[in-house]
Amino acid sequence: IGAFADQKGDNLAKKFFDLPESKDSSSKATMTIIDSTKEKKTREMEIFNKKDFKKDAVDSFTRFIEPADVKNTKFLVIGSKEGDDDQRLYLPALGKTRKISSSSKDGKFVGSDIFYYDLENRYFEDYTYTFKEENVSITDSPAFKDMKFAVVEQVAKDKNAPYSKTITWQNMKDNFIYKTEAYDKSGALWKTLYVLRTQIIDGIIIGTDTLVVNHKDNSKTRLELKDVKINSGISSDIFSVQNLEK
Repeated sequence: IGAFADQKGDNLAKKFFDLPESKDSSSKATMTIIDSTKEKKTREMEIFNKKDFKKDAVDSFTRFIEPADVKNTKFLVIGSKEGDDDQRLYLPALGKTRKISSSSKDGKFVGSDIFYYDLENRYFEDYTYTFKEENVSITDSPAFKDMKFAVVEQVAKDKNAPYSKTITWQNMKDNFIYKTEAYDKSGALWKTLYVLRTQIIDGIIIGTDTLVVNHKDNSKTRLELKDVKINSGISSDIFSVQNLEK
């Protein structure tokens, strides 16, 4: 049964990775961070993505607009299929750019529950897959009440991955992943990610409301996208170190 489970896991994962993608996308976003004392921090930003079909990777650029303490903080990802993505964070208070090293991928992105690792490009080849079960319901959120899911375990091949494994809930109708559990190296549940709302634009499924629950820190981060535009012809100049530092 083991080989069968692996084959079925591979087939399901392939369907997710083969979902149509946009050439580029842009959106405004609101990030809400709720810490263990229930204190809320809100950040407004704009996000740009562009697929480089030559290297089969996505470049992304994020700029924080408010509040004042994060305004003009910028984050650039130059995607790479051959190794680690090149991630750089520009901090306006210091007037300098910090390169995110592969050993600090479990660092928190602007104090949120999203790690730098979570913001990297992901490919089918990055994991080994094991099919667990299908026709399963997600019972811990009402957002998924009419959906049935296939459950697949993924183990990253990257030694710097902060997680020992992730478990995904993939909708059996549209093959999109709506829930992911991430486990730490000791096997304890670390984070649960939910895509609570999606938007379909030109046949492309876009997660527009994502919630990350951090079980270790008893904190949550919600990322809500609005004004989503795809295939609008975003200039490649946005995705450059020059743009990061100007």
